[in-house]
Amino acid sequence: DSPHSDRIHSIVVFYNDEQEETVETFEEKRWGIYHLSGQEPGTWYEFAKFTQEISKKINPDSNFSKIDINPIPSTQFIQKAKRPKYSFLSSVKLKEDFGIELPNWKKSIIEVMENNE
Repeated sequence: DSPHSDRIHSIVVFYNDEQEETVETFEEKRWGIYHLSGQEPGTWYEFAKFTQEISKKINPDSNFSKIDINPIPSTQFIQKAKRPKYSFLSSVKLKEDFGIELPNWKKSIIEVMENNE
């Protein structure tokens, strides 16, 4: 069980020029199901808190840098579709078959935020 089993886990992926190779690679049209996700899972809370930490360094006076971000259990996160508590997808098959590996989501957030100051 995950230490955050009561929270919904997701992966956030940002597209940049490096992923152009991914599009070209998939034109080989191999069959099967491939998951495209980074190597590290995270909750929406972890995503928001990390993004806020970067925001505080880049723009400490922004509204986002000053707000309180608090976790909530997934039972309080109202959704129409039922979601599993831990749904991290593995990209091992993608790495083995195509040699494609996405960067850590934290690195991607830093890159996006620094490029959009």
